[in-house]
Amino acid sequence: MKTRVLFAVAALLAMCSCSPQISNNVSRQTETVSDSHPDYAVVHIYRPGGYVSTPYDVYIGSEKVYRSKKYSKKDIRIYKSGPIEIWGETDTKEAIQLDVEVGKDYYVRSDATIGTSDWRPNFTVVEAEVGRGECSRIQEK
Repeated sequence: MKTRVLFAVAALLAMCSCSPQISNNVSRQTETVSDSHPDYAVVHIYRPGGYVSTPYDVYIGSEKVYRSKKYSKKDIRIYKSGPIEIWGETDTKEAIQLDVEVGKDYYVRSDATIGTSDWRPNFTVVEAEVGRGECSRIQEK
């Protein structure tokens, strides 16, 4: 029991010291306008790696669109402007709202954080420049 507690504390400290600031605040989202796809928006969902390897399914609305695992990415086309819910579930459901506009690109980092009894999904909308760079470094295994 003592070993588990120490491991959990060490993992939490490691995450706090090296993970990016987490924000599910949609009003701070940044997007890029693309001339290459004026008929749909693209949501780039990716998981660059990190300490936790627990995979989980990612949904937009009720449709499964991606299996989040280390060093993976998926581009999702959205053909209608408006709010969407991106969510995943392990021991708890975690979700973010994203207000998409057709013709724009959005970057959503998919991570995992410690939950009550398991790792849980965590989504962060990142600036386009940062997301584009992180996605370009992912070479899926």
